[in-house]
Amino acid sequence: MSQSSAMANIKKQFARATLMLYKSKQTMQQSTFYNTSLSCINYCFKIAHFICARPLIMQYEKITNLFDKIHHINVPILFIHSYDDSHADITYAQKLSKLAAHSHCWWITEKSSHAKHHLIHKELYKEKLLAFINKVIH
Repeated sequence: MSQSSAMANIKKQFARATLMLYKSKQTMQQSTFYNTSLSCINYCFKIAHFICARPLIMQYEKITNLFDKIHHINVPILFIHSYDDSHADITYAQKLSKLAAHSHCWWITEKSSHAKHHLIHKELYKEKLLAFINKVIH
């Protein structure tokens, strides 16, 4: 899970730099150069992550992993996540929501962005949050 955010940022920066070579984003994404380069970057990143970051992360895995702890939380939790989040895979949030004792979920199907749902979906965000609070209070 730790590498998805970093890789999303690398892909974003690579796409920005590469877009200058193409007429459109769609043309760029269909090009062999872009896809081959992205595959190489992804492969190199995975190797670097495995060698450098993973040993550091693994020593804290037992402390930071919520999958075996979340069922102990006895207060309602509102999970908000979008399907197109490139920084954090929705499957982790969905798994946590199923393990939580009192979960409420809003899975965003519309285009959104990591940690910006409150900006992109302002009114709907307020509605969902108020509905959650009212349900918990009453």
